[in-house]
Amino acid sequence: MPTLVVQMGHCFRTSGSTGTNGEQDFARRVGDACVRLLNGRSGWTVRAILADSGSESGDAFAAIHGDGSTNSTAHGASVGYRTPEGQQFGQAWKRAYQARGWARGFPGDNYT
Repeated sequence: MPTLVVQMGHCFRTSGSTGTNGEQDFARRVGDACVRLLNGRSGWTVRAILADSGSESGDAFAAIHGDGSTNSTAHGASVGYRTPEGQQFGQAWKRAYQARGWARGFPGDNYT
């Protein structure tokens, strides 16, 4: 069974790059939801990891972040990838978000 590794961005760092205000909590909640909602579906095993765990090997990888900006017009969710397969996965991820009511849009692909 293939494995999707979901990295919970910046969790649980206390120094260095710790993320924007509330990002660790957001990333933890999304990572936990990915495991709960996706594990075992469509033949995939889903494993959530912390930012510095070093155990990123799997068949697919997603890093969850809640980036902030001082620009009040900035919004959306970015999707980055390294391979054509990653691009396909990213597009499927965006479709799934939109199907569940995501209305904040997406910057251009491969923006992270």
